[in-house]
Amino acid sequence: IFGDRICFHGAIDVQQMLPFSTVEEVRYDVAKRIHDLGRGGGYFLSVCHDIGEDVPPENIIATFESAQEYGQYPLSMEEILKPEDLNPEPASLVQDAPTTKKARRPRRG
Repeated sequence: IFGDRICFHGAIDVQQMLPFSTVEEVRYDVAKRIHDLGRGGGYFLSVCHDIGEDVPPENIIATFESAQEYGQYPLSMEEILKPEDLNPEPASLVQDAPTTKKARRPRRG
C-alpha cells in the first residue's frame, strides 16, 4: 500500500508478543507484519526495542526463521498468509496481543 512512498521499521512487539506467545503465535505475528507492511517493498522487519531477558530463546529463533521464510522480496502474499488466515478462528488470533500470558519476572533495576 505504502511501499513506494514510505518505509516501515520495526513492528515486532517485545513487551507482550515475544515474551508471552507460543512459537506458533510468533510465526503468525511475523507473517502478518510482513503481509500487512511489506507490500510494494519498504518494510524493515525488526523488533521495536531491545529484546529483554524474559523472551524465550525459541521465540527469538522463530522470529528470525519466519523473517527468512516469509520476507524474501518479491513477496508472495499467497504464501505468507492465506485468505483464511486473515480472519482466523479462534478469535484469539485476530487480536495482535498473544492469548497466553505468563507471569512477568521483575526486571533487575
